[in-house]
Amino acid sequence: RSHITLDDLAARIFLSKDYFGRLFREITGKPVSTLLQQIRINEACKLLVSTDQNITDIANECGYQDIKFFYTTFRKQTGMTPGEYRRGSQQSKSEPVDE
Repeated sequence: RSHITLDDLAARIFLSKDYFGRLFREITGKPVSTLLQQIRINEACKLLVSTDQNITDIANECGYQDIKFFYTTFRKQTGMTPGEYRRGSQQSKSEPVDE
């Protein structure tokens, strides 16, 4: 998997990373890093649900070398730890659907 960075995004549209960062913030009101974190956490959520990889491997695969930062960011965005997220998704798969 590739790890998207500000440099990558800016290069794709032929802008300097500083100018792209300023422009992005002006338009969205958020820094590019916020978007990148959302993308990475969304990918982690998909992997937690669809694989049995351990959480450290998922964090690394999604671009996080610091596991503590991954847990903090994950909890801030989802309201739960990666383990809680995985357990919750497994429970919802096994619960019967009311009709």
